[in-house]
Parts: sequence; C-alpha cells; structure tokens
Amino acid sequence: MKKLLVKKTSFLYDRIADKLRDAIEDRTLQPGDKLPSFDDLAKRYNANRLTVARAISLLKDEGYLYALPAKGTFVTDRPPRANGNGAAHDTFTVGCASRVMIPGQTGLYHLELMESIRASLGALHANFSMLPVNVDQPHSMLLGTVERANLDALLTIGPLDADVLTRLTRLIPHLVILDHDAPPEVPADILTFDNRRGGFLAGDHLLRKGHRHIAVITGDDQPVTQARLNGFRDALAQHHLAIEPDLIIRSDFREHGGVDATRELLEKRAAHPVTAVFYMNDEMALGGLSILRQSGLRIPEDISLVGFDNIRLTSSRYVNLTTVAPPLVWMGQLAVQWIDEYRRAPYREFRNIRLEPRLVERGSVLDLKPA
Repeated sequence: MKKLLVKKTSFLYDRIADKLRDAIEDRTLQPGDKLPSFDDLAKRYNANRLTVARAISLLKDEGYLYALPAKGTFVTDRPPRANGNGAAHDTFTVGCASRVMIPGQTGLYHLELMESIRASLGALHANFSMLPVNVDQPHSMLLGTVERANLDALLTIGPLDADVLTRLTRLIPHLVILDHDAPPEVPADILTFDNRRGGFLAGDHLLRKGHRHIAVITGDDQPVTQARLNGFRDALAQHHLAIEPDLIIRSDFREHGGVDATRELLEKRAAHPVTAVFYMNDEMALGGLSILRQSGLRIPEDISLVGFDNIRLTSSRYVNLTTVAPPLVWMGQLAVQWIDEYRRAPYREFRNIRLEPRLVERGSVLDLKPA
C-alpha cells in the first residue's frame, strides 16, 4: 500500500502526526480504534495539548482520522487515496454515511446490512470507508468529510435531508440511498423496502391466528415508524377492527427501549386483555422477551410476539421469534451491484426500487382460533 508523501519538518506536531500515521498504516492502530485522549498523547510525546491537537487536525484533513463530539477521535476504515501530489490511486473506494450508525451504538439490523455491503465490495476488491455522522453534527461537517474522503461512490443509510443528499451528489460521482426515500429531483439510486407492507404482514398474521387485543411497541419519531404503524392499521381495517390507542407504546428501536416499553405494557395489561405484542424491530423484542419471561409469562402460551428485521438471534432456539424479514442481504448486494454498474458505464436514469419483506413464522405466536 502506498504511503502519502509527507514533507518532513522539524515541527513537533508533524513528528507526532508521522508516528500516528505510521501506526495506522502498519495496522498497529486498526480501523475503528479510538485514539487515546489528548492528555495521554501529550504525555506520550512530551508535548502540550495544542501541539497534539494540530497533529490530529492534520491527520483528519488527510483522511486518517475522524472525530465524534463527546466520544473521541477514531481511525477511519481505510487510509487516504491521494498521494502528496493529489493524484488518485487506482483503487476504487466506496464510503458510507449514516446518522443511525454510531460506533458502539449501531443496531444489529444495520450491522448485518453492513456485513452484506462489505462482503460484496470485498468481492470487487474495493476499499470501504465508514463515515459516521453524529445526530447533533451540522450537515456542513458531513459534506466536508465526504469531500475530503475522495470517494468514487457513497452509500447513505437512513434519513438525511433532501438538500443534503442533493449537495452530496455534487461531491461524489455516484450516490446510492438505502433505507430512506428521497425526492425524484435528487440524482441518485434509491433502494428501500416496503415498511408499510411489513407492518401489515405482522398485524395480519396475529389477526389470522385469532388475536384481537394486540399491543404495538413502536420506534421513535421517524418515517419508518409511521409506515409500519400504518401497515398494522391496514391489517386491522381488513379485519374490520380499529386500533386501540392505549396499546400503542412509543419506544426507540433499541433493546433497552423494548425493556422499558414492555414494563409499561405489563402495567397496562391488568386493564387490557393483551394476548399479543408487535415489536417494530427485533432488538426491542429481545428486550421485551427478557422482561416477559422474568415476570413469569410463557411465550407463546401466555402472550404471543412478532418482531421485525429477522436478525440472526431471532432464529435461536431460546428466542425462536416470528418476525418480518426485509431482504437485508439482497439489499446490500444490489446496492453494490449498482455501484459496480455505474463505475463501468455511468448512467443518468437512476433507479428507485422498493423491495418486498416477508413473514418468517417460528414459535412465538399461539393460534387462538378454535380447532
């Protein structure tokens, strides 16, 4: 792997940057590693914090490091692609930016999607660079990060403003948007799956099994939550039923959120004869499952569960969760296929495809219909 041509000087911050750069390139510091604090680096290199900050800033500009507010400074997933003269290497590099994927906080659904993307890019011998975006970070920082990364293509996962997506298309040759819709004027390929259909499948399955009092543990305030709730309402309407507002409990798509929401549900269950719960993702269902079992309830004899995402843990014998399965692996593979097609022959007719989810029936739903 070629190293950047760096002019050696007598400045201490340059020498610190050289040492850190060498550690990254020889993999002493691995992609995703968090750097020691400025104070610790200052002690290590017998320098002050300002000198360390200048060295870190230099490596950020070169694309070796990125910072997350209140979290620290991290090594990027790949070394920079430009040499000291600004010439690009002949490798192909794809970046990924997302507000829902923060180091240490990324959910299992997104981790499995990233596995598919990484494996598909690996088959193309392409480099991959993860560009995490803090939810509180201004859009200008994301745009600057993408511009400095010198990418051949960029994947975005989850919600980003249409204006930001449009501006991203001016910085990189090809943009693929995953898991989020965008206006038709954004010149990008868009790949989503039908969340409303998924909500319908979950509700319809429970209703066909005879359940009539169904609680719903929702995600936070984002389009995917509303789409899945609308699909659940569609299923109720098809069975000539209406939603029970008291049984809609808001959560946050995280396991601990499922724990808290399920505790709230158990308090309500004394007044509401709930026989089933639809969790809007599997991670919340895993949290809820632990609380339900701790409370002495049996799954599915006492209460039935349906999740959403079909993450790997749901197929284990201990969990055995009926769930809605987005075509996660195919989504990652198709996104990379589009990137490869565009690389070989750039096109202007961009695609917007919505994939269909399916229901995976396991052992967490009791059939209440008379034999």
